[in-house]
Amino acid sequence: MKILKEDWGKDVVYLYQFKRNPYIPNLSPFCMKIELFLRANNIPHQIIENNKARSTKGQLPFVELNGKQIADSEFIVYELSEKFNIQNTLSSEKSGSLRALTRVFDVEVSRLMSYYKIKTEEFPRAFMSVTDLPKFTYPIIIPLVRRMVRFFSSNYSIEILYVLI
Repeated sequence: MKILKEDWGKDVVYLYQFKRNPYIPNLSPFCMKIELFLRANNIPHQIIENNKARSTKGQLPFVELNGKQIADSEFIVYELSEKFNIQNTLSSEKSGSLRALTRVFDVEVSRLMSYYKIKTEEFPRAFMSVTDLPKFTYPIIIPLVRRMVRFFSSNYSIEILYVLI
């Protein structure tokens, strides 16, 4: 496994995520989740916006910490909580409820949000603002991305998505 950040600092988290766009901090809810976790826990970090880099598992986001790569937002939160001794001060009941809510967000809400994003008129602009693809490819790429997301999610109308989200 090759580390991308060769001149890393001790105990500094390097968060690799998609480029920001002018509309929201990140198009990926998983990237936003990790960035929020780092900020909320005052963990020293550096954000590296890179649409081409991927973890050894082929994912974004991923982090590098002390020469080690960690992928998948669930594992990232777990590993960083261990490394930086972030204590869970919730009761076991509240902790379980939070875990259930997190899983619902990770699986269901993020899927609905992704589908909502591609159904809105802002999608092409947001997509173009974070991609490094040549502009002449957009008329081909954007319909393909929309079709892929539609394939992996239910074909809800915008009105139904408003209710579900």
